[in-house]
Amino acid sequence: MKQTAIVENMKCVGCAGAVKTNLEAIKGVKEAEVDLATHTVALQTEREVEMDELKEALSETPYQVTSLS
Repeated sequence: MKQTAIVENMKCVGCAGAVKTNLEAIKGVKEAEVDLATHTVALQTEREVEMDELKEALSETPYQVTSLS
């Protein structure tokens, strides 16, 4: 399954790496591909991941998920 999230406050490669690591730690997320220029994250998932799960995964970071489709 493919899902796309918008993540705000990413400004550098380090930010993108932190977002990738945190989102890939969610059970059911196989891969998170971050596009720093568009603030999007393409998720390859085994199941439908909920917005709350993404928010929780980034809750201790300065990054915020603003949409999921």
